[in-house]
Amino acid sequence: MLINTNEIKQLAATFLGTILPLESRFKALKNRYILAYHRVLPADIAMKFNMQESMWVSVDTFSDDINWFKYHGDIVDLDTILNFDIQSQRPMFSITFDDGWIDNYEHAFPILKKHNIPATIFLVTNAIETGQLFWVEDFLYKIARLSDSTSNEIINSSILDCYTIIGLVPPNSRDTKQLAECLAEIIKPLPRERRESLLSDLYEDLNIEPEPMNGHILKWSEIVEMSRFGINFGSHTHTHEILQYADDEIIAKELAQSKRIISEKLGMSVRYFCYPNARYRDDNADLVAHSGYEYAFRMHNLRLTQDENRYFLPRFLLNEKTCRNKNYLLCKLLNIPKF
Repeated sequence: MLINTNEIKQLAATFLGTILPLESRFKALKNRYILAYHRVLPADIAMKFNMQESMWVSVDTFSDDINWFKYHGDIVDLDTILNFDIQSQRPMFSITFDDGWIDNYEHAFPILKKHNIPATIFLVTNAIETGQLFWVEDFLYKIARLSDSTSNEIINSSILDCYTIIGLVPPNSRDTKQLAECLAEIIKPLPRERRESLLSDLYEDLNIEPEPMNGHILKWSEIVEMSRFGINFGSHTHTHEILQYADDEIIAKELAQSKRIISEKLGMSVRYFCYPNARYRDDNADLVAHSGYEYAFRMHNLRLTQDENRYFLPRFLLNEKTCRNKNYLLCKLLNIPKF
């Protein structure tokens, strides 16, 4: 039986946890970590929606995470973890969520409230205004749903045609989920009009409804309720524009519009920004600063240090694969090579 790379790493982490004092080493370092989640929901729903592994953690695992972080250190807000004048005898953690998913309210918020845990959610304001699902998740779910009624050979043929149209060689796979995920990654850098045209033709070819699905994004009423219980909110742009591929005029508009809308809706200053898709250019920092944000966050899977550029602060991406095995999580947080 073949064992994939992740399974090997999971087994190796479990073994290391039995022979090495990983927990005591972790506690002794007293490091600071900003943690990045996306969705918190039942595993069967994640499977149904064909979600990418990096995008979700189950409700039970998230609850276990909170207990684990509380046991091993202190869970604090971003203001506290960014203030190195505040000393701690234990590791520090701050929890963040990207995009503004409805399950942050339905599943994560009750757990955070139960433990009196602060968190920050980075919002995509246009998604809240329209209620429409982001195009990547909308595309992957529609392909997964179509697989229930249409031959994978037919679906694969249409997806492979997209690779031909944009002049790229497809991956050496006939797994529909993998082909769809790879295509989504490849077309992210395309101009919006080009990407939308490509997907429109694909949807027409496969007789898929092109209108984005609704009901998966937070509403302002839910955001206001969470803010009353200490949940903070930052910007993730207005339309989830990937800054690495956008020109300065578009970026400035995205930053200003999102900041203004959140501020008006919540009656608060918006100090934090998070780069969509963790993709950016070095010169983006100047635009973020000029727009009035005090800090900006990327991914990068590194601990927080005092020497960080405040507009490229690192976070650890957490998901079901990373968090289910806490020895694996320890290996990741300790930056043990190969993990």
